[in-house]
Amino acid sequence: MSIMGTRVIRTEDPRLLTAGGVYVDDIRTPELNAAARLTFVRSPVAHARITGIDTSAAVSEPGVVAVLTVRDMDDLAPPPPSSGEWDGSPTPLGGPWAEPLLAIDTVRFVGEPVAVVITDDRYQGEDAADLVTVDYDPLPVVLGPAAAVAGETLLFPAASTNVCVSQAVPADDTPFGPCDVVVERDIVNQRVACLPMEGRAAAASFENGKLTVWASSQNAQVSRFILAGALGMAPDQLRVVVPDVGGGFGAKIGIDRDTITIAWAARKLGRALRWAETRSENLVAMSQGRAQLQHIKIGGSRDGRILAYRIDVIQDIGAYSRVGGLLPFLTCLMAPGVYDIPDVQAGFRQAVTNTTPISAYRGAGRPEATAAIERAVDLFAAEIGMDPAEVRRRNFIAPDKFPFQTKTGAMYDTGRYADALDKALATAGYDELRREQQRRRENGDPKQLGIGLSSYVEITAPDPDAGETARIEVTDNGSATVYTGSSAHGQGHDTGHGRGQGRGPPPCRRDARGRRSRRGARYEHRAVAGARRPGHGAVLGPGRRSHQRRQPDRRRELRPGPAHLPVRYPCVRSGSRHRNRPGEVVAARDRRRRRDGAEPGAHRGPAARRDRPGRGAGPARRGALRRGRQPADLHARRLRGHLRARSAQLRAGLQRDADRPEPAGREGHRRGRDDRLDPRGPERGHRRRLPPRGPAHRHAGHTAASMDSYQRSTESESPVKVDLTVNGENITADVEDRMLLVHFLRDVADLTATNVGCDTTSCGACTVLLDGESVKSCTVLAAQASGHQITTVEGLATNGEMHPVQRAFHQEHGLQCGFCTPGMVMAIVSLLKENPHPTEEQVRNGLEGNLCRCTGYHNIVRAALAAADAEKVTS
Repeated sequence: MSIMGTRVIRTEDPRLLTAGGVYVDDIRTPELNAAARLTFVRSPVAHARITGIDTSAAVSEPGVVAVLTVRDMDDLAPPPPSSGEWDGSPTPLGGPWAEPLLAIDTVRFVGEPVAVVITDDRYQGEDAADLVTVDYDPLPVVLGPAAAVAGETLLFPAASTNVCVSQAVPADDTPFGPCDVVVERDIVNQRVACLPMEGRAAAASFENGKLTVWASSQNAQVSRFILAGALGMAPDQLRVVVPDVGGGFGAKIGIDRDTITIAWAARKLGRALRWAETRSENLVAMSQGRAQLQHIKIGGSRDGRILAYRIDVIQDIGAYSRVGGLLPFLTCLMAPGVYDIPDVQAGFRQAVTNTTPISAYRGAGRPEATAAIERAVDLFAAEIGMDPAEVRRRNFIAPDKFPFQTKTGAMYDTGRYADALDKALATAGYDELRREQQRRRENGDPKQLGIGLSSYVEITAPDPDAGETARIEVTDNGSATVYTGSSAHGQGHDTGHGRGQGRGPPPCRRDARGRRSRRGARYEHRAVAGARRPGHGAVLGPGRRSHQRRQPDRRRELRPGPAHLPVRYPCVRSGSRHRNRPGEVVAARDRRRRRDGAEPGAHRGPAARRDRPGRGAGPARRGALRRGRQPADLHARRLRGHLRARSAQLRAGLQRDADRPEPAGREGHRRGRDDRLDPRGPERGHRRRLPPRGPAHRHAGHTAASMDSYQRSTESESPVKVDLTVNGENITADVEDRMLLVHFLRDVADLTATNVGCDTTSCGACTVLLDGESVKSCTVLAAQASGHQITTVEGLATNGEMHPVQRAFHQEHGLQCGFCTPGMVMAIVSLLKENPHPTEEQVRNGLEGNLCRCTGYHNIVRAALAAADAEKVTS
């Protein structure tokens, strides 16, 4: 909506829908043409001393450029002296609390980087990283804020404590003396993973004494400031470029140690580098959020007036404090929320633990304050027996008291909180909900009804001194050029800044080359810090220019890799469960007891069962090969009823050496152990799994049903020839036989709209159409798809007109950052092909394999239904 209340269609959406965004891993620029790939070696333990690192095996691997550890960081100046005291700024703590780029002699959380491997190819990096040997001497682990404050084990012995920042809470109980009711409670605001659809990604190039860094960040200026300090470089020697960002949520404000390490390695080696983390890395190494233990105390009178409130926060900051004491400070600042409480006491202690570091996430300490005060108000209301909505009304800051300064120092300019609450209650039908709740309680209904209330106020992010700036140039012909360092990650800056020009025509599509249209305005859409010249711009005006993509070289070949390395096969069975990689445990959720004489390790937990004989890939898993199924297993009494007459026939097919081992199977369960189609039934001693909780994805078995079986050769290291028809164009290339289809599309076909968000078929960002049916291209080998037709989102538009699904997404605001959008669009295209007139429930079920982190599914579902309606009208 515009400020006038009119509906605005975003101008950036056609590009995101037809060509995809340009995220860090999508950047194709001459500076990165010969970029090598960087892979981190991360700690598998939470707390240990490093007693040795052996990189010799990794260095000798084909394609390895270098393996770097902290010993190679001899070109970095030592950090400035620091006492480790917090100065009030949102910057990492120094002194004894300092976080190194690579672990020096101690690792303090699972996922902490220990070394980096630089290779010519992305697959070679994973192989070589596995060959780096790190010796760890385990140390006691500190988990949870209470254990950290107790201080029995110190993460930083030089600091003599685990509490790195503190602000004492007043211990004065006098304000609670006159209260009729006092309630105390411990509240846990749990740790959360930030999980943007686009994980962290970075690229760096060092030429002629200048370092250029491309980063998936929310702020280029802060990133350059951090880089300059960490690398000891002058700001004018650094250029930070932030392209499209696939979600940030606060966790991408600035940059962290991993991106700094990439910039340092590029400068160290004099070679351009790329890095894009996997989802597994993201879950353990990217900054996380919340993680507070709050002790609250609230008191007041029985007429509903709150007289005193106290909150004592213990902030679990993880292994390192990356934003000083900012998070619990903001929690204390916003402690009273929207209430006029006569006495408020707030304080905090911030402690380090052996967990992933905590940083800003969706409100950065302020939602934690709201959660605490709103829970406290509910507890108080329950104690005095008053409706929680009425308690809130009696304690809201009155409209005539604004501007209002809270007892914790926050200044509020205006607010009409009671009016907002009344509108929300009326819209929800609050009185009827309360009556229904009471009815269910009186009748003992097994399905009870819970009702929650919350009133939220937030101080928005301030702009620091010498932070973000902007410039507008207006010409005689009425056009305007806007230069801004503001970085969009789904907010629609192209549209907003274009409409900010005031009167005149609405903004048009951007021109990726930054050319000026005849009328309108040009908006500098990339956040660039330290650039001597503007980056690519975008035209905002009435002209209609399409996004131009660089034409790929269809003849380029990839370097062949070692053929003996393990292939990651896709799941080829029906069902909604994903097969894990080799060596990982497939979760057994059943509870059926094993009979006596079950397989070894059956009663010693999943770790023992994982390595028992017959599980995994034979000698490669350090276990014995599985004995073949014996003819006795096919005795008539052991067969299902309708197959008992065929017992002799079935046994005849298994007359073989009893000791002949079966070949090592692939990932997960072998077919025949619990498959309902197997005539012999499940093997003895095997526990059946429970049925899946949800229906299988409609194309779960597509790769097995519609593609010829592909068997990887183990006798030759030669590349395989892959011949695909992609968006109507034939593409042939010789590639490694383990190359995934998604990487073939991105690296060979140069179609970068197909994104990688999880590597495990969980998010659907890589969804494409294979012979017209949707598949997750991150678990299909390019060699398996050879000879078939692939359609990506770039191939949907015809004659310059968007596909009906793309148009519907544009009209219904079905996207924000756009990272998941291409996969979502392709899934809906496939769904509507199978079911042209789906119901809302069918659309939601059809999209269960596609995740969106920022848009919300209501708009996406509306877009799918609108596309179906448009197709119906057309037909």
